[in-house]
Amino acid sequence: MIVQNIKRNIHLIDPSLPFKEKVKYFCFFILRALLISVLLFLFGFLLLGIVYFGDYFINVKSGNYKNPMFSAFIIVSNSMYPTLKINDGIFVHREDNLKLGDIITFDSINEDTYGMDITHRIVRKETLENGTVVYRTKGDNNELEDTAIVPFDNIFGKVILKIANLGVFRNFIIKPYNMFIILLLPLVLIAISIYFISNKINKIRKEEIEIL
Repeated sequence: MIVQNIKRNIHLIDPSLPFKEKVKYFCFFILRALLISVLLFLFGFLLLGIVYFGDYFINVKSGNYKNPMFSAFIIVSNSMYPTLKINDGIFVHREDNLKLGDIITFDSINEDTYGMDITHRIVRKETLENGTVVYRTKGDNNELEDTAIVPFDNIFGKVILKIANLGVFRNFIIKPYNMFIILLLPLVLIAISIYFISNKINKIRKEEIEIL
């Protein structure tokens, strides 16, 4: 009962305001939420870039040419269906210890897919006569294993995250005019937010002057 009374008495927007003012404040709250979301996305993207390039330069400086710590790919076939679907985005983490059942992305040396980035599941681990460890992979939706082995050096890493339909968003932003809109959006949101805040400050100052 107490919680219900509190909820009744707490208002996001002052109910005594005219309808026009309520609409303004509502738009302001929506724009502020959008702005915060965009800024958080850009901050996350920047942080990921720092980690990516920081790891890359450290490896180059030490002469240890490893694959990036994190990589991102878009699924373009149904070979891993239903685990991974076309247009799903995946994030891959470089791993030193891979196990059976791990889903990995690798540079294929198979005749049919040579040079392509393939994402399949590890089904077997083998040791060659020279002591080199290699992997056998298979798509969840394929009847047969991949014909070619997968050397460790060809593996970008293990799939750690999937985002459904990320490829649709990627296809949207790679178009020049769409990219321009996305880059312009935060600036527009900031400008509109400043406009609303300035109006609010001016209104408060005006009320203070009238009181005096």
